[in-house]
Amino acid sequence: MKKNVISPREELSMVQSELIDQYYRALRGIKAYKAEICNLPRGSIVMKSIADRKYPYLQWREGSKVCSKYIKKDELEEIEKKIELRKIRERSVKRLEKSARDIEKFIGKDLLEYYGDK
Repeated sequence: MKKNVISPREELSMVQSELIDQYYRALRGIKAYKAEICNLPRGSIVMKSIADRKYPYLQWREGSKVCSKYIKKDELEEIEKKIELRKIRERSVKRLEKSARDIEKFIGKDLLEYYGDK
């Protein structure tokens, strides 16, 4: 005779189950975006005038120090795209972190840890 086995997930309401799935999806997204952000350039592009000519530089901060690096003209467009992608990913991380915090408040950290990423 087969026993009716109910998984712990079935004891939850559909809303709770979906929120738990969404929470762990958000955590995976945060991890993936942060890994991608590490490989993208920080800072912004500034144009410096030297001898009446303008040259593009990537400028960023390291603590209180401002650092600059010359950008070759043929690399400028690619660097601009990477900087914009970094900004998009950083906004996505903030949005996902807020979503995860909201779900944590609604569901409770204990319940999320109990059911885990299954």
